[in-house]
Amino acid sequence: LMSVLLVCFHHDFWTVQAVLVVVNVVQYALNGPSREMLYVRTSKDIKYKAKSWSDMYGNFLQKTIAAQINLHVNLEEDSCQPNCFKPFFTGVFTTAWVAVWALIAGGLGVKHARLVKKNEFVS
Repeated sequence: LMSVLLVCFHHDFWTVQAVLVVVNVVQYALNGPSREMLYVRTSKDIKYKAKSWSDMYGNFLQKTIAAQINLHVNLEEDSCQPNCFKPFFTGVFTTAWVAVWALIAGGLGVKHARLVKKNEFVS
């Protein structure tokens, strides 16, 4: 969220490049291990199916949807040339997306904590 808002407020080439580096580092260092933790309390069969689906289709689908939203929100037209980037709409949509994601992640965290406390597994 912070990276998109930074690009919205200071939109130039070097800001975008720096943000991409930071986002990729955080994704590699934080998202991967966090996603793996979700599979700890599942059976081997569910782990195999869920992990393969999320690795193949989940990431691809998420990036495709995000690219389509970006294409339609920041559509290049003759009326907005040379800068068709709309920081307000991009910032609002990203903030809403992160809020929904945080609610879902919080719910999964509560479910995971309950499974750990009861020493149960999803089967």
